[in-house]
Amino acid sequence: MPFVSSKPVAKAGEIIDPQLLADVEALQALYGDAFRTVASAVQVARRAMELQQRGQVSDLRLFQEVLASEIAGGLREAMRSVSEGVQEQVLAASRAAIEALPSGLSAMVRFNATDPRAVAWANERVGLLIRNIETEALGQVRRIIAESLTRGTGVAVAASQIRNVVGLHPRWAQAVESFQERELERLLEFGLSPASALEAAQVAGFGYSQRLINARALTIARTEVMAAQNAGQVLGWYQAADQGYLDLSLAQKEWVAGPSGWQGIEVCPVCMDLNGLRVSVEGVFPNGEVMPPAHPNCRCTLNLIPLALLEAV
Repeated sequence: MPFVSSKPVAKAGEIIDPQLLADVEALQALYGDAFRTVASAVQVARRAMELQQRGQVSDLRLFQEVLASEIAGGLREAMRSVSEGVQEQVLAASRAAIEALPSGLSAMVRFNATDPRAVAWANERVGLLIRNIETEALGQVRRIIAESLTRGTGVAVAASQIRNVVGLHPRWAQAVESFQERELERLLEFGLSPASALEAAQVAGFGYSQRLINARALTIARTEVMAAQNAGQVLGWYQAADQGYLDLSLAQKEWVAGPSGWQGIEVCPVCMDLNGLRVSVEGVFPNGEVMPPAHPNCRCTLNLIPLALLEAV
């Protein structure tokens, strides 16, 4: 799947750099698709449960086992396209970093579009996200199933709750559950039958969860695009060094606080304190990071400060 969106970029908002906006939108779509694999996972688990024709407790446990397996497998499959998109972003940023090298070095450096470091970085980054998302998702499944067993509300209610909250971090998952409970109470007071009120509340809760999933996908996309761009910058410097045009032992990287390419966004105090700090290219900044981002939605970048350039052979 192409990483760079083909959509027109005349869109008002906080991102004003057209290419940055296109990259974020494309990666947001990939993450959104990954989160939405949960809906199909719930259906697979329900079908497996219905085929067993067991008692409610056994059915719910089977539902949990199948769903946990489907979530783990589905997320990993869906995140493959995310990994490919991140790799494209890293390589594009590597090319841009080479073009930005001083003293005409970009004309001499041969860009390696298959650098294994880009692939390794993207896979490691996405792999960490998969593990984090799986941990959150399976935690939500276990909690909802446990509550369903305690309350005796049954599989249909449990399935609806799981569909609505898996893919969200715990705080937003709780917000969806609270919203659906309030909506159910409102509809019952309005005079709907319990069955109709529950169905309508579930639909409303699902719509709310989809909006939150879109917001979460956007937050992750913003952060991961900036991470990939910064990783690509460093990779571009490494490629120049590999070919003998840059001595990284005699260069430094400088933390540049955002928001380059953004508008109406204040730089956070943490990043403002880092602005202008320099360490060796392979060094670590005072916050423990080797490069931005320092936090979700971080917009910081890096500059290369070459203290010595090597003569072209």
